[in-house]
Amino acid sequence: WPNPAYRSVTLSLGAPLEAPAQARLMDGLGRAVRAWALPHGDTQHQLDVDGLPAGIYWLKIDGYPDAKRLMISR
Repeated sequence: WPNPAYRSVTLSLGAPLEAPAQARLMDGLGRAVRAWALPHGDTQHQLDVDGLPAGIYWLKIDGYPDAKRLMISR
């Protein structure tokens, strides 16, 4: 949240991470445009999306089967 995002987005996980993980933001063509390290025990993490073009992106987190849709607006 928020979605659509402007400068940053807060990633809220349902439970603390059992191991370190990585979150990757993919563009509409499936290219990784940003990546963040998520430490063990995290339940929320601030993701900086400032400087990315407006559009639809997909957020994929290691250990989670589904990608989440994220819209960035300018």
